Amino acid sequence: MWYAGTKFPYNAGNINVGTGTLTYNFNKSLDFSLYKIGPISAGVLQGSSLPRARQYTGGSGSINLWEAQVVGQLSIVTGTCRVGDVRVPMGDIPQSTFTGIGSHTAWQRYEVPLTGCPAFFGRRAAYARSDSGTVERADLRVANRIGVRLDPSTAILDEARSIIALQPGAPGAPAARGIGIQVAWDDESPVAFRAFRDSGLPLTATANGSYRIPLRARYYQVEDLVRGGPANAAMVMTLRYE
Repeated sequence: MWYAGTKFPYNAGNINVGTGTLTYNFNKSLDFSLYKIGPISAGVLQGSSLPRARQYTGGSGSINLWEAQVVGQLSIVTGTCRVGDVRVPMGDIPQSTFTGIGSHTAWQRYEVPLTGCPAFFGRRAAYARSDSGTVERADLRVANRIGVRLDPSTAILDEARSIIALQPGAPGAPAARGIGIQVAWDDESPVAFRAFRDSGLPLTATANGSYRIPLRARYYQVEDLVRGGPANAAMVMTLRYE
């Protein structure tokens, strides 16, 4: 929902109805909001295309008391963040590091940079209540969120621990065996592959913003025997804007 946040100006006045003067007082305020009901594309929304508000007298010989129309235009911009490729150096690990199923290396912390992000203005939730002739209103800004999903390019060996299999090795250089790669959020909690999770990023209304999503990775022994060799894996990160 987009909330204008600006009341329409209005000056009370009189109307000459022929046999006398009809005095009317406008004791309301007008505003408007745009609600999202489907996918949004970039473009310009003309104020003249929006409905008008009108108050008039009832019965025969109806008289318009006032009419409000939106003028100008609203530019709608769709944007996403750029996500670059990230390589995580895991280091050269001695085979003796792995002493049994469940043994692992130290965490390697890394960050996925988001650049060129659009401004996140959030949305507003509002309510109005009328009681004994008074009106009270509260407007609350609800911040935007970015959801993050990770999809590994290899098999998931342990869903609960977020451990994925290694990529096959090249001819003449078979991949390591007996280990996988465990992936976690910065607080070391499992990432839960193939499901969206709130990134928790503090999004701002500044255009061309930059953010970072911190993650961790480590080697994790999953079989009794470990064999040395290249130990690589890959994941695809998908962002969802809310």
